[in-house]
Amino acid sequence: MNLNLDVRNASPADRGLVASIITLAFANDPLWSHAMARPDERTEHHREFWLVFVDGALRYPWTRLAGGGEATSIWIPPGGSEMTADQEEHLAGLAGEYLGPAASDYLDLLARFAGHRHGPARARSRTDRRRGSPGLS
Repeated sequence: MNLNLDVRNASPADRGLVASIITLAFANDPLWSHAMARPDERTEHHREFWLVFVDGALRYPWTRLAGGGEATSIWIPPGGSEMTADQEEHLAGLAGEYLGPAASDYLDLLARFAGHRHGPARARSRTDRRRGSPGLS
């Protein structure tokens, strides 16, 4: 049995495939499926959310695809960011559109993760920027 998979760098043309893999991988995740839950229990918006993360990751050359799309990996380098400020704003808009009143809980969760990676000041600035406070990076 051959266990070797061809692995290659993902390109922007692969963004949909990478997002589909990530969407399926986290579809039943106890944290993210709950964080992105809608009252009507629809889930098609999850792919749009993950696309923003994939687009952010594709700015770096370390998103990989295995075989014909059986698996993917995303790595953000030290000092890198998951997404640009514009992408963060886009994600906040998606959260408001699809999650309604639960959007603030979702964005707060993201800020807590960012705080773990970047320290409390960075987490606060991301949360404040998403809430529309000017002048924060």
